Amino acid sequence: MSRRVHIVILADNSTDPSVENKGWISEHGLSFWVEYGDKNILFDTGQTDSVVHNAARAGIDLSKTDAIVLSHGHYDHTGGLPYVLKEAQKAKVFVHPSAMGEKYSLKNDQPRFIGMGEEVRQRLGQQEIHWTETPFQFVPGITVTGEIPRSHSFEDTGGAFYTDPACKTEDFLPDDQALFIEAENRRIILMGCAHAGLVNTLDYIEHLAGRKKSCLLLGGLHLLHADETRLRTTIDAMKSHNIHMVVPLHCTGVQATEALKEAFGKCCLTGGVGFSFTLSM
Repeated sequence: MSRRVHIVILADNSTDPSVENKGWISEHGLSFWVEYGDKNILFDTGQTDSVVHNAARAGIDLSKTDAIVLSHGHYDHTGGLPYVLKEAQKAKVFVHPSAMGEKYSLKNDQPRFIGMGEEVRQRLGQQEIHWTETPFQFVPGITVTGEIPRSHSFEDTGGAFYTDPACKTEDFLPDDQALFIEAENRRIILMGCAHAGLVNTLDYIEHLAGRKKSCLLLGGLHLLHADETRLRTTIDAMKSHNIHMVVPLHCTGVQATEALKEAFGKCCLTGGVGFSFTLSM
C-alpha cells in the first residue's frame, strides 16, 4: 500500500536558497519534520527554539508529533527539545542511553561542554522515553537503527570529543543513530551527524533491511575534515548502496558538498531550512 511521505528541514546551518527567505531562521544544528501516513515524527530538534518558529512558518502543528528521535546527545541536535515539548506534550522520545552522558569538545586546548543542557535533561525526565541501544521499528515502515557497528577504518568516527571536562577520555559517540523509512523499492535515510561513519551507517541499514533499488539520503554526513581519499571512498560506497539522491547538510562541509555535487550532479540537492519534498512510497 502506497503511503505519502512529507519531509521538511526545520533546522540547519543555512536556509534553502530556493524558498522565500523571509521568516525562516537558520542556526548551527539540524532537525527534520517527517509525515508518514498518519504518523508525525521529529528527527532532532536543533539547538534553540528556532524549530518551533520554523514549524509555524511551514504550517506544521507540533502538537501532533507522535515521536521525537534524537540522533545523538550533542546540544545542536537536542537543545530545542524543551521548546518543542511545550507543544508536543504527548510525543514519545527515542534516544540512546549514552546521549544522556557528559559531552565535551576541545578546540585550541580549550574544553567546552557540548552535551544536553540541564533544562533538556529535566524535560526528558517528564517524557515517555524509549531507549534505542538496538534497532527499533516504532511504526511499520520507520526504523531507528540504535547503536551502529564501526567496521571501516577509513571513516573518521572520532574527533575532539570527550566524556570528561579534562578532555582525557574520548567519546566515541555510541549514541549516534539514524532513521530510515522503507517502501518496496525505495528507502529514505536521515542522519544527524553520522558520527558512527556514513558508510558504517549505510552498511548497517542494508544489513538490517536488505538492499533497495533507490535510496535517498539527507542529513549531516560528518565529512567536514575528510581528505580526498576518504571522500572518494565514501562516494564510491554511496553509489554501491544505490544512493540516488543526497541532501548534504549541517556538518558535511563545503569541500565534501562540492565533491558530492560533482559525483551526483542534479541528484545532489542544496537543502537548508525550509527545504521540503513529498513522495508516495
